[in-house]
Amino acid sequence: MDSREHKDRGASLLAKGKLPAALEEFRAAVAADPRDLTARRKVAETLAKMERITDAIAAYQALAGRHAADGQLLQAIAIGKVILQLDPRHTETQRTLAQFAARRADEERWEAQMPPSMAGLIEQERLREVREPPAEAAVEVSVQGAPQAEQFPELPREIMVELLQRVELRAVGPGEVIIEEREPGNSMFIVARGEVRVLRGQREVDRIGEAGLFGEVALLGEVPRIATVVGAEECLLLEVSRELLEELSARNPALPAILQRFYKERLLKNLLRSNDLFKSFRPQDLWRLLEKFELRKAERGEELVRQGDPGRGLFVLLRGKCIAWDVDTGHEYPELREGALFGEISLLESSPATASVRADTVCSMLFLDRKAFSEEVLRNEQAAKQLESIARERLNRTAGVPPALI
Repeated sequence: MDSREHKDRGASLLAKGKLPAALEEFRAAVAADPRDLTARRKVAETLAKMERITDAIAAYQALAGRHAADGQLLQAIAIGKVILQLDPRHTETQRTLAQFAARRADEERWEAQMPPSMAGLIEQERLREVREPPAEAAVEVSVQGAPQAEQFPELPREIMVELLQRVELRAVGPGEVIIEEREPGNSMFIVARGEVRVLRGQREVDRIGEAGLFGEVALLGEVPRIATVVGAEECLLLEVSRELLEELSARNPALPAILQRFYKERLLKNLLRSNDLFKSFRPQDLWRLLEKFELRKAERGEELVRQGDPGRGLFVLLRGKCIAWDVDTGHEYPELREGALFGEISLLESSPATASVRADTVCSMLFLDRKAFSEEVLRNEQAAKQLESIARERLNRTAGVPPALI
């Protein structure tokens, strides 16, 4: 009998409440295929149902170590949360995983320290089980390949440990609403397992799978959600709340600045997807440019650009809607939405602003002042040409020139 057949029989027995018999089938599945991590997870789950907590934690820890070493950090963190549910005092797993979460993308190969309880399933020369590892010594594990920790800001180790201990584990079913459009952004989510759908109105605009992050812009920018997110299948999510971040920030004065940088990095990634202007920058130039952008929030009705005033800088709208209008005639131009630029005409032409702009909703935006605009954007030939094209189109539209003649 192969592993799948044993798992199917175990699942049937589990549904009937026959826990000892189900456990034996799941263990038989592991014996048939020692590499079957799903069967090993079923063993751990069944032990927990049988209230064999010590045995369940040992099985879960070995799985967490294997997932972390394989670069599947989110699965490992999710397992760590399950362990905490079984024993809130057990923090060894979170402390071990914190070093993985703090690992950066430029570290192609590194050595991780693991307790023996987490190292038993790691494949070194071949998959093997360490049934009685020495309890006193940490195991050094060689880890290669890209990390799966880009979802986390670069936090100090102790802050990362507490974050991993207190992040919420949330199970979501198909069609279940996770966040709703226009509601306040009080949490961000990481997909540990499964896939979610992103909807605007009734239209699906994106899908986010394993290791994907969503909700972070509304949370860190304190702006309303711009989309609804629902489960596409059975999902396991890690939820980080505003309350948790505020508590951690109150005790760690350096954390707000770290989160602000993380927020700007996430905004930049979103911006690159929605605006071609920045795709012409080399990575090192783009990050230097990002440092010079200021994050700004505008309330509904706030005037951002006043017609006739000198240009102050370039605005990049990240969340919300803005209205541009001609003060003399009251004529409104097409509304500005996510990813839109404005303020560029007066900078390029060295002239007063040709229209006024106000926030039509609560808005989040990036602002680049005149000096930084000249130093960073205008020196990029492709970006400068694209901005000139945008400005020319807007000037002709303002003058009433039909688009076909532009």
